Amino acid sequence: MSPDIKRRGMMIDQQPVDGADTMLIDDYFCAEPRHVNYLINWAEKCKIIYVETPKVGCTAIKKILQYSELDYDMGNMLDDVHDKGRSPLKSPQQDQEGFINCLNSPEYFKFSFVRNPLTRVLSAYLDKIARHPDMTADRKQKLGLHVNEGIPTFGEFIEMIYGHEFRDMNPHWAPQSFLLGIENVRYDYLGRFEHFEASIEHLLAKVQLRVPEGTFASGRVHATNADELVIKHYSPTILKQVREIYHDDFKYLGYGWSL
Repeated sequence: MSPDIKRRGMMIDQQPVDGADTMLIDDYFCAEPRHVNYLINWAEKCKIIYVETPKVGCTAIKKILQYSELDYDMGNMLDDVHDKGRSPLKSPQQDQEGFINCLNSPEYFKFSFVRNPLTRVLSAYLDKIARHPDMTADRKQKLGLHVNEGIPTFGEFIEMIYGHEFRDMNPHWAPQSFLLGIENVRYDYLGRFEHFEASIEHLLAKVQLRVPEGTFASGRVHATNADELVIKHYSPTILKQVREIYHDDFKYLGYGWSL
């Protein structure tokens, strides 16, 4: 399978958006505004818009974009690439009209990276929940976990989010197609996490970015090896529920329905 998803092949029925100057951010992205503003990385110098999907290599990708926006000066790089307040990458809230114009401009390169829904939701569970056996009640509430004691199993976790409105889900496990506004936004490129370095090389060839030293090592901080643990964690019931929750991810992103 190709390491990327071609725009026309994925969104064959999509039509260009007219009247962009009269539209709002939520005409494109339906997630909570605070999540939309966090997930969108607007690089004005490079003329790039990257919409991140948590658990899909976003640490490495943001590091590459920030390095470029900072004129390849390692001395100005952030210690934490996820520090949105200090990032050189803008959010739509800083200039909504300007952002929408850029989103619809052929001069801007729009991209994201996607991942098999089966491994992405498992990775989110392992990283954000299973790794924290001493999780406080406040953190559980923040993540939307309605349990009084202990840490839920993967099956219990899936049962909790089954039937939730996508807008109410934590972005780490909300469907990628929902976060990306996949039916509303024309992406120039969607790389695949399963072929991450090949997809990065393809991206760099298209937009001529540079990779700062240590980029891929820093991106492994939250690695969970979920791809190797799928068989262990999935039962027929869990598989059925995950297929239903992430139906649109399977439909639009080109992943198979089997383990």
